[in-house]
Amino acid sequence: MIHRASICLVVCLCVVMATACAHAEQQGQTYSSVDDVVHSVGAWEGQIVIVKGYLRFGDDSRNLWSNAAAYAYVSKEYREPSDPGWNRCISLFDIDDRRERLLSLNNHSVVIAGIVRHYPRESQEVRLDTCSDIGISIRSVEPMRP
Repeated sequence: MIHRASICLVVCLCVVMATACAHAEQQGQTYSSVDDVVHSVGAWEGQIVIVKGYLRFGDDSRNLWSNAAAYAYVSKEYREPSDPGWNRCISLFDIDDRRERLLSLNNHSVVIAGIVRHYPRESQEVRLDTCSDIGISIRSVEPMRP
């Protein structure tokens, strides 16, 4: 059974993350990019970040790409797992009750707040729904404002 204090902490964290996203947007803050996180995962791991990118989310995909062109590059034809195009993506974890929201924002630019995690693959492990072993445990997701 979950303690009320735990529930309160989770609710407070969600409110703080949503407020941080809205505040950053209002202040014209520059968000981290997917490429920034991928290339510096050691510095970001375990940290809360606000990242902008192109969302691909559905039954077979739960990924945040650098942009639509980065996704198109790997989706138009087969690319070897070692192709650098795969390094322009972060997998999304801890979807929880955000599934409907993520589905509604599929194929759009979004801002995601969450904690950077590294989920190394076991040898010979194949994951069909994620693009990378670098991921974000989602805390909030919002459409990117122009």
